[in-house]
Amino acid sequence: MISGDRDHAEEMRDVVAAVLAPMGLRLSDAKTRITHIDEGLDFLGRRIQRHHKRGTPAARLHLPG
Repeated sequence: MISGDRDHAEEMRDVVAAVLAPMGLRLSDAKTRITHIDEGLDFLGRRIQRHHKRGTPAARLHLPG
């Protein structure tokens, strides 16, 4: 996860791919995607998503389990 815009996320994905390449590893195009935390993501069988608390500007990450 990063704090930034989509362009920053795409740049960081390229940096990570460059670091992994010498180790013989690569990011899977099918499994690697850029999404906003409000849309949520699945990671190691868990759903991670930001929810806004009703009636306040506060937000929190929801990590079920």
